[in-house]
Amino acid sequence: ADPWKDIVYVSCEASNSVSVVDINKNEEIKHIDVGPTPRGLKIDENSKILYVSAFKRTMLSKYFQDGDGLSVVDLKSLERKSYIKAGLGPCSVSIYEPSLETLINTYENNKSTMV
Repeated sequence: ADPWKDIVYVSCEASNSVSVVDINKNEEIKHIDVGPTPRGLKIDENSKILYVSAFKRTMLSKYFQDGDGLSVVDLKSLERKSYIKAGLGPCSVSIYEPSLETLINTYENNKSTMV
């Protein structure tokens, strides 16, 4: 949940997006396109950024330019600001606290990518 607005972010694989849900009203307030098959979500509370890992399924790869990377969403504007390529099949995101660098973990090659 978003500690600033009572907002929850939901990764939606079928629509390649993140839904922004107001938990007080129980309704979706925004739909953000983030690339194919979004999975892991992590909020950087200091910078008000949402990181979303997404990977390209092989059978759909010709339909998506983005994939196998990380969407960067500005929580103030609720807009995707950038996309960072990272490894094969990223599924989760962690923030390494000392320097607030972001780690992307992939399940296909058991490696992490730091961005």
